[in-house]
Amino acid sequence: MTIIKTIKEIVIQKYLENITLKKSERSNEIKFELNEEDKLAKCTKAKFKYLEEENSEIIVYKFDKNEKITKIHDKLPFFNDLSKLRSMCDFIILYSKNDKDILYVFLCNLKSDNKGNSNDQLNSGEIFSDFIINTAKRYSNDDNIKNIKIKYQKIVFSSKLLSKGTTKFDKTSKKGKRNYVSKENESQICDLDIICNEIKGK
Repeated sequence: MTIIKTIKEIVIQKYLENITLKKSERSNEIKFELNEEDKLAKCTKAKFKYLEEENSEIIVYKFDKNEKITKIHDKLPFFNDLSKLRSMCDFIILYSKNDKDILYVFLCNLKSDNKGNSNDQLNSGEIFSDFIINTAKRYSNDDNIKNIKIKYQKIVFSSKLLSKGTTKFDKTSKKGKRNYVSKENESQICDLDIICNEIKGK
């Protein structure tokens, strides 16, 4: 049992995002997209790619759902509805490569023209992911899972660069985020493996 399979076992399945993995006919490159539910948004999709390895695994969760259960919102229902408490990033991507001692976690937001509360959402996603992963470690009897390292990367897709100081999409800003442009006629692709190689040693 791997860390990703363990997480799938303990987390309610309805939060697992259904993604279509498209494999290249010429290589082992895999591409997939994550889509914004609001079709009126200027930034409606996030594109990713990675190289498929023999034991690589990838899953995507969306905890920021707009569903309702009776009179309470399904998003973090154990918190009161106070400012910032129910912030959550749009998607959480869990990715493991052949180096099974590391789990890469990509916290992803889709934004239009403004940053809004993106920082709060991304930070909340990291804290929540940490809780889920450590719960999986506690639940498992496998020492390899208990000792796995976690590497985080925050990613924002937006219809335009969100600030003048934002670095190019292939570099991480001083605040630890990468900003990719995604709009109707232009969509940059996030290469997960490039980021993994960069943050592996940190």
